Amino acid sequence: MPGDDALKVSDQQTKEHIMIARDIMTPQPIFAESTTPIQEVIALLHEIDVRHLPIVHRGELVGIISDRDLKVLTEVVFFEDEGSEALADHLAEPISTLMQSGVVYVDAEDELSEVVELMIDHRVGAIPVVQSNRGGLELVGIISYIDLLKEASF
Repeated sequence: MPGDDALKVSDQQTKEHIMIARDIMTPQPIFAESTTPIQEVIALLHEIDVRHLPIVHRGELVGIISDRDLKVLTEVVFFEDEGSEALADHLAEPISTLMQSGVVYVDAEDELSEVVELMIDHRVGAIPVVQSNRGGLELVGIISYIDLLKEASF
C-alpha cells in the first residue's frame, strides 16, 4: 500500500533527526586538575567566561565546579567572621575540596532528551560528556544550558 511506504520513510526521517550529546557539545572543554588551587580555578572561570568547569584527575572526570559552589567562600568571609587570612587559606586549597564529586554526566551518544532530563532533575546548568576509557571516564565535551537553548532556537 502506498501509505505504508510513506510511513516507513517518515519513520526513517525521524530516526535520522534524533540528536545526541555529541551533536551540540563543546568538544575538548577546558578543565582543571583536582590538585589545582581554588584561586587558580576562580581566575580560569573568569578568564574563559564560563560558569562550570569539569575537574579531572589523571585524565579522568572526577567532579565539576560551578559559580554556585564558590559561594561557600563568601560565607567564610561574611558569615563565619574568619577574616582575610582564612579566605587566603581556603583559596590555596585544592579544588577537590570544593568541587561536586557526584558529577552528573552523559555519554557522547546519549540522546539530547536525556541530557535535558538530567539537567532538570539534578538542577545543573552544565553536564560533562564522557566516553569510557580503560574503565574510567574520559572527558570529551561539555553541554551547558546555553548550548541547549541555542539548539532549541533553530
